[in-house]
Amino acid sequence: MADRNVSLLASDLFALGGSFVAQSSTKNDTAEYAAMLAANGDWIKWSELFNNLYSITTVYKWNAIVGLGAALPNVGDVKNGYLITELGIATNYKDWPTITVTGHQHFANTHVDPLPQYAVPADIIAVTTGQFGGYDFLSAIGTVTTAEDICVTDSTYTLGMNHIDAECSGGEHWVGTNVQGKETVNENFIGRITLPASLTVAWLGAAGWYATTATNDDSNTDFNKSNITAERIVARV
Repeated sequence: MADRNVSLLASDLFALGGSFVAQSSTKNDTAEYAAMLAANGDWIKWSELFNNLYSITTVYKWNAIVGLGAALPNVGDVKNGYLITELGIATNYKDWPTITVTGHQHFANTHVDPLPQYAVPADIIAVTTGQFGGYDFLSAIGTVTTAEDICVTDSTYTLGMNHIDAECSGGEHWVGTNVQGKETVNENFIGRITLPASLTVAWLGAAGWYATTATNDDSNTDFNKSNITAERIVARV
């Protein structure tokens, strides 16, 4: 018997193209229905399906050593018919960056441009080259003072927003918008940072970052390690 006709191919659902190479994608179709109970507690009837929604995620690699940051899409943009609701970049010392784009689209009253958008800021674009290795996304502000030499092992960057949808009438999507753009960075280092007496706005130095956690670890079996998580508000484009 011959092999079956089944595809092995990752789909670029957002049609980013260029040097973006899709690694995997997920498309999830959901809907709701209402049900009514009889007097005896059994089901008596149910509604037609409503509020159909496609939720999608595509994971990419970048097949170049420069230009990734400038090519990243805006969160809030509609690409290939899907609204981008979150952008994530994961890096580590033994791989190229992994880019994850998440979005959705409704069957009724679909999202179309223009909606409010949030772009990756210039200092993050400068760091995000597409080269191999772990990225210090906070390097543009000098990270923090350190008790010893430090080197980033892995990091994540997320640009997200609060997307608001509303349904009405027969239960279908009617309107949506985007608000409250925000970046989050998490970085792990070999070597210890100098922890402040308390986390303050000024501790990270500049550029609007607010540290939410800062951690040092040491042991007698491994090198010292540290971690920083920080957030920053992003203005609309």
